[in-house]
Amino acid sequence: MITLKLLTEDLYSLNLSADVEVKRNALEALTSIIHSSWDILKSELRQSISEILQFALNETRIRPELIEEVDLGPFKHKVDNGLSMRKAAFQLLETLQDRASDSIDLAQVVDTIVRVGLSDTAEECIVLNLNILAKMSQNSIMVVLSCIDNIVTEFQKLFQANLKLISSQQS
Repeated sequence: MITLKLLTEDLYSLNLSADVEVKRNALEALTSIIHSSWDILKSELRQSISEILQFALNETRIRPELIEEVDLGPFKHKVDNGLSMRKAAFQLLETLQDRASDSIDLAQVVDTIVRVGLSDTAEECIVLNLNILAKMSQNSIMVVLSCIDNIVTEFQKLFQANLKLISSQQS
């Protein structure tokens, strides 16, 4: 148990790393530890769980410096090198919501999902966030309802973007 606590603290300290892959691996390892050992570590991690939550929340944003434009001759393609890190951060948020919902600020999680997650440019991240929001709607309905205006606004943006995409594909 002490080893897992120390490992968790070491993994959290990797949030200061500049390497995207190191952060992604730390987020994935934290997800795994919290998912599989939360019942054992609950009392040990009470104080540091808010720091782990902040680590996940901070890594959900799109970082323009991680988007690379590749010249493919007649056209250019954008490669998002931060996508895997964002997906890992959203998966950690989902695990924290599933396993440690009584120890984290759920309103902060919903706010990040609505403001950041639903406006992400990657479809995989949007799907992850919709899944988290659906789970939270079942388990923490009052927190979700407190942000319903923002949720509806983001859903309208998503629907409008998809309608434009569909209509441009049909043309």
